[in-house]
Formats: sequence, C-alpha cells, structure tokens
Amino acid sequence: MTSADSALGAYVRSLSDSTDSWFGSTAAPLDTTGLDSALVAGLAKSPGGPGHSGSGSQRRKLSFGYGPAFGFNRADGGQLGGTGSMSVPRAGQLSARAQYTTGTHDLLGEGAWTRSWGLERWKSRAVFMAAAGRWTEAFDRDHFDPFYATFNALTYGGDRHQYVRRDGFRASLRVGRDQGSLTAQWRDQLESALPYTTDWVLFGGDPVLPYNTAAAHGRAREWSLHADAGVPGTRFRVNGHYWTSDPRIGSDFLYRRYQLSSGGDISLGQHFALVPQVMFGRLRGDALPQEALFLGGVYSLRTLDRNQLAASGRAFARADLVLVDDLRDLLHLPLPAWLPLQSGAFVASGAAWGRDPVSGAAIATLRDAPHREEWLSEAGIGLSWRPGIPDPLMSLRFEYAWPIGPDDRDTHLTIAFQRLVNVMPGR
Repeated sequence: MTSADSALGAYVRSLSDSTDSWFGSTAAPLDTTGLDSALVAGLAKSPGGPGHSGSGSQRRKLSFGYGPAFGFNRADGGQLGGTGSMSVPRAGQLSARAQYTTGTHDLLGEGAWTRSWGLERWKSRAVFMAAAGRWTEAFDRDHFDPFYATFNALTYGGDRHQYVRRDGFRASLRVGRDQGSLTAQWRDQLESALPYTTDWVLFGGDPVLPYNTAAAHGRAREWSLHADAGVPGTRFRVNGHYWTSDPRIGSDFLYRRYQLSSGGDISLGQHFALVPQVMFGRLRGDALPQEALFLGGVYSLRTLDRNQLAASGRAFARADLVLVDDLRDLLHLPLPAWLPLQSGAFVASGAAWGRDPVSGAAIATLRDAPHREEWLSEAGIGLSWRPGIPDPLMSLRFEYAWPIGPDDRDTHLTIAFQRLVNVMPGR
C-alpha cells in the first residue's frame, strides 16, 4: 500500500470489526483491493477530508440539496414529486417533500426539522426530529422497505403490503452509540382508509393483491419507545419496541403493542457458526388492521407469502448453520475475487394467533401464547454473497425452503438482500 493508502487502515479495520461484532466468524473478510486509493482520493477532495485546505468558516456555510421523490403502490398509484433540504449552521437541517398521486389525485408531503449534537459525557449522540405532513404508510410497522415495495409493485405487481393514510405531526428523540440506542417518539395523526386505484404494472399482468384493506378511521395519539443493545461478552443483540395509544391522551384508539427480538452468532470451531434469532410480539386492546402483527415472507417463514397471516400475537424462531469458509476457495471454483460465496442450512418455526380464519384479519385476544396447532415449521438450504459494499453486513441470499408438517404450504425459492439476523427492525 502507498503512504496515502495506509491512512485508511483504521477505516478498513473498522469494516471488519463492525462485522465481527455482529456475526463473528460468519463474516468473510472483505477484499478491499483497489478501493483504498479511490476512497482516499475522494476524501482528499471533500470538505473536511484529509488534505482539505478550506477554512472552518467555509465549512459552516449554508448548504442546499434537492432531488426527485418517486413511489408507487396500488392505493396511491404513482407518487411523483421532489425533495429539498437546507442545512443551517448550529440550527440543524430543514427538509421538505411534495408528491402528486396519480391514482387518488392527492398531494402527499412533509416539512421536517432535524438537529443532532454530541453527548461527550456519555460518548453518545442525540438526534431530534419533528415533522408535519401527509403520508401513505404500510400496515406492517415492523418490516417495510419503501424501495423494494415500490420496485415489486411497479415491475410485476408483487407488493403484498396494505396501506393507510396518516395526516398530522410526529417527533422523535434518539440517543445512541455503538453499543446501543434509545428512541422515544410521539405522534398525533388522523388515520384513514385508502382505496384500490391502480392495477397496471410495468411489465404487464395484475397485482398479486387486487385490493387494499381498509384501515380503521380515527385520530391516533401515540407514545412509543424503542431500545436496541448488545449483550456484553457475546455477539448477540436485543431489541424492544413498545407503542401505546389511549383515549386519556386524546386518541380515538386504545391499544398496547410491543415486540421483542434477539439474535446473534455462536462460533462452532473454525468452519461453522450457529446463528439463532427469536421474535415475539403482542397487540392488546383494539385490534386495528393498521396495527396488526404479520407473519410470512423473508423476515419470518419463507414457506408463507409475505404478510400472509395478520394477527394480534406472533412468535418466531430460526436457527442458521453457516459454513464460514468461502466456497470459491474450498471447492476451487473459478470465480472472481469479488464473488465470495457462503452456504448454510436453517430450520424455523412461527405462529400467529388472534386472527379470523376466513379473512385472515387480526382479532383481539387475551391469549399470550399460541396453541400447538398454530405453529408452522420449515427447513431449508441457502447460498449467500456478501459484496461488502455499501454495507459489510448485507448479503444477497438465495434460499430454498420446504414446509414441515401436513398443511397446504408449498416449497419456496427466496431471493433477498438482507442481514443474516433480520428480525430486528431497528438495525
């Protein structure tokens, strides 16, 4: 390496360290050949980077940004618009978004203010955010990615989310560091149903769900608390999220919703690692469609369609046995260095209770555990490619799963871009 490249040694090591802290031996080392010099050159040209000669006053000037804002779902249709932002010295960042919907012929958008500051005493950082506007959001509050949902809906109609309109205000305060984080949030929003307006997809065909489930109408005033932390001395993390809404704080709804999850890595010698993860969630009080707990898909059981079961109780457990060795080296495959492959096998079991067996809708229940017949299990094998960029913890995974037990589920081939431990929405 050149002398300039050596300045990135700490950065490259940090990629490996952050990966090891999550998955340990399940993560193959990154191949950074050719990346170091390019990144150093970029840093040298950037404000505040190595070799930057600009004064401090120049770096504290106002900065502006703008760009397009696009989305698509079968409720709104196309969401066409743009975003803009302005960073104000010592005051934080102001941002705005405006979109026109081609299906409902409506305007979506928001204005937001974000401010962050360091807490040196606790070696942490705090971030405050406040926003007001109109949003279209998915019922699934635990696992939703707007980019992949838009891509699936637009290209082949494969979006299996339901959507709700929310108008109002929300604010959050997050305090975090590498070992964990704590977030408190308040929202005051009017929630309303959205129609099914758009059935066309880019490459022809029809949406897999030719409807949009109606959300319960009313004003939701809600407090929530989210905590995430590493377990000292282990490669495990725990994650908890609690939501509460009550007429005593001016809400039209009464519910308590919580989810607990955990996952990590246990090394089994030099060649194998065991990666277990568990998740448990409950919805008490009003079983609103937009507050349901969902089971099925890449975040839980592969042999169920995404969000196939909606319930007021959910439990899930999965264990992966991962071959740590790179298959390219182990099997002497003629593959390029940028294509490290790992293989593995898994077993999983999940249950959803408190639901209407005909419609699948969530129903209120006082039961805190599933019945034996409500458990669904599966096993499978998989292959993963971890490119290391842009996130060293993400991998492209190909998994083939088959059901265990006498029911009407079929085998599934799943392709997903995600972390190995994926039940924790806060990461």
